Amino acid sequence: MGQAKIEQALRTWIEEANSTSGRKSQDVDSAQWVTAQFIRWWRDQVGECLDSAEYSAACVRDELSRRSAAERSKEMMHEVTHLQNSLSVLRQQLGLIEPSN
Repeated sequence: MGQAKIEQALRTWIEEANSTSGRKSQDVDSAQWVTAQFIRWWRDQVGECLDSAEYSAACVRDELSRRSAAERSKEMMHEVTHLQNSLSVLRQQLGLIEPSN
């Protein structure tokens, strides 16, 4: 997801907030309504990736605590790789780096 997608989502909500026929109730502040729409949408966009990163981090911690140093390598590297990939996707989703083409 890039800046253009975020701008389009915000543009849509701003137009709805300023429209008399939009979804926003007239007694609700436009800025608060647009903010609420964005937060709900943003959580949907990044939630699964955050869940995956948190799960992988927990797996890494569990593996470290259960295994001796000699037993850690293969399982640990798999979980660490998954964690790094999930965090990379999260960074892209947050717009902190552009996705590679």
